[in-house]
Amino acid sequence: MSQPGDLAALIRGYEAIPATAGEGGATVLRLAAPGRPTLFLKSGRDAVAPDIRAEAQRLAWLAGRAPVPVVLALAEQDGEVRMLTTAAPGVSAYDWLEEAHSESAMALAAELGRMLAMLHALPIADCPFDAAPALRVEEAARRLAAGLVDADDFDDERAGADPEDLLAQLRASVPTAPDLVVAHGDCTLDNILVEGGRPTGFIDVGRLGVADRWQDLALMRRSLSEFEDGLADLFLAAYGAPQDQAREGFHLLLDEFF
Repeated sequence: MSQPGDLAALIRGYEAIPATAGEGGATVLRLAAPGRPTLFLKSGRDAVAPDIRAEAQRLAWLAGRAPVPVVLALAEQDGEVRMLTTAAPGVSAYDWLEEAHSESAMALAAELGRMLAMLHALPIADCPFDAAPALRVEEAARRLAAGLVDADDFDDERAGADPEDLLAQLRASVPTAPDLVVAHGDCTLDNILVEGGRPTGFIDVGRLGVADRWQDLALMRRSLSEFEDGLADLFLAAYGAPQDQAREGFHLLLDEFF
């Protein structure tokens, strides 16, 4: 881990611009300065701090294996963890699709399928991070017990449901023979960058690990379904997997707890 002074030296002279934050609770700043490369600074404390450390570990492992930002510094001071990374090129796939024509959107959906297939082709024996379905269910239970599950944010079909009932359903439907791959873990359109109609990299990889391939397929298909009909099916066809409603349903239910 870097020293706080090392990180401070790296960002001296930069202007900090608030960036769109996800649901993880971290503060994300885009750092810009004339004639210098754009950087990103992610920081957090309490329950968020371990998540940032986990992401830094995964980014370090992915370097040279998949297109991801490079960690320049990781520092901790007074309970706050700060991670400085390079900026990957492009905008989020979600933002890009909001402006895209139908033909371009269909082309991107297929590109996303092929890009994810390349990530999933990494050897699982080389990956030190375990995110198997059974472990994720127990993590979901811990999050529920800690009050970290937002029942008001459940998908429409589960609106008003008792989280304890959903947890029981989750435990009863864990895949008995998961189809394991190196999975992103939070594979939505917000977490893939696009430039010129082509995906350029993955971000927010703190949940990456060896998991069932439908951990990623389910979330990306749901994300694509917010746009025109057929994109989710184009994505799956380009990825090269058949539909599996049981695994898809399990992973969408699991995501309610994260």
